[in-house]
Amino acid sequence: HLPVWSLGLSTSIASIINAGILFVLLDKRVGTFPRMKLCMSPAKMIIAAVLAGVAIFIPLKLLDQLVFDTTRTFGLFLLTGTAGGVGLVMYIAISWVFNVNEVHSFIALMKRVRRTQQVLLEPANEVVGGGVQDKIS
Repeated sequence: HLPVWSLGLSTSIASIINAGILFVLLDKRVGTFPRMKLCMSPAKMIIAAVLAGVAIFIPLKLLDQLVFDTTRTFGLFLLTGTAGGVGLVMYIAISWVFNVNEVHSFIALMKRVRRTQQVLLEPANEVVGGGVQDKIS
């Protein structure tokens, strides 16, 4: 007899309890490990997410009122994409300032993807008659 949102709430509560129990069991099995170091990165991520959410709330409302016509589907998609993009950039920037290690890993991954993309888009070289010539596509 509960509303539908209680299903999401109960799943979240169960996941938090499960994570807490696993954390305690891991501590007993492994012995002492650096709890602060383990908890610091998620805490920084949560703070960055809250700050990014607050930072995009006002621009989201202003764009909704002044720029995009959200009575139409296309305007709603544009507003959602713009707000999501701004939120992602804000989250990455705040996480960068907080020195979250996962952000550095993400940026390194994006650099590798960019380098791989450049290598794949370069014209291939092939050996013809003992010399190297650009492959003609």
